[in-house]
Amino acid sequence: MKKSLLLILGATLALSTLVAQSEPLPVRLLWDANPPEDTVTFYTVYEQTAPGIWATLGTVPATSTPSFSLYLDGFPHAYAVSASNGFFESGKSATLNAPISPAAPTGLRINRIP
Repeated sequence: MKKSLLLILGATLALSTLVAQSEPLPVRLLWDANPPEDTVTFYTVYEQTAPGIWATLGTVPATSTPSFSLYLDGFPHAYAVSASNGFFESGKSATLNAPISPAAPTGLRINRIP
């Protein structure tokens, strides 16, 4: 089962200011817990270091609200999570890319100047 990840940022900092941050920005990765029947004992958090190459950042005990804290430095990063039940590890979740860019502006038009 694919898990969706949500990146929670400090409420006082706009997403668009993540680019070229001089100070690392503390953030938390959050995802939906697996259902109880999956008997998950822990989650593993990964960061993509090159295309197809994933490094383990750490593990998180299975809870109803799993999360993992890290720091963003303003450079692109990709994260994913897997679930383990003590015997097997799931596939990786959908990839979350950070920083998250703002949406492109819409409604661009030309007006005649009288």
